[in-house]
Parts: sequence; structure tokens; C-alpha cells
Amino acid sequence: MSDSTDLISRLSRVHVEQYYPTESASGYSTRLFRGLVVIMATALITTVILGIVLAFRTSRNKWPVWISLALGIVLPVLLLWLGQHHD
Repeated sequence: MSDSTDLISRLSRVHVEQYYPTESASGYSTRLFRGLVVIMATALITTVILGIVLAFRTSRNKWPVWISLALGIVLPVLLLWLGQHHD
């Protein structure tokens, strides 16, 4: 059980602290990792935009596309707002 939690904590540290913790990695550059993140983010945004354009071009009824876009924006914002601890 401790091995799996150790692996999970190491993998989560990549996202939180932007490095993979290991004893042998000291003083390494994160430039390639940052470049990869920029490429992945650009690819994601491009794919989302292409999907939206394709949805509008292939749908006869545009209202389901508009509803999906609205829910895709409003629902995450609402859930994040509801998930905050209000004191």
C-alpha cells in the first residue's frame, strides 16, 4: 500500500510542483517539459475550436450546440463556486 501511495504522491507532485521527485535528479532543466506543456495546450485549444466549428457546420439545429457550449462554461464555474468554502 505504501508503494502505490508513494507513486501517486510522486505523480501528483509533477502537476503541483512541476518536477518528478527522485534522488538522482539534481539540477536538471525543465525547459523541455515546459515546451511540451505549451504544445499540448495549443493542441487542446486547436482541437476544441475545430470541434466547435465542426459542430456548427454539420448541425441543422444550432441550439443544441449553443446549449452544450453554455453548459460547458456555466456548469464548471458553478461547481467551482459551490465547492468553495464560504466562511
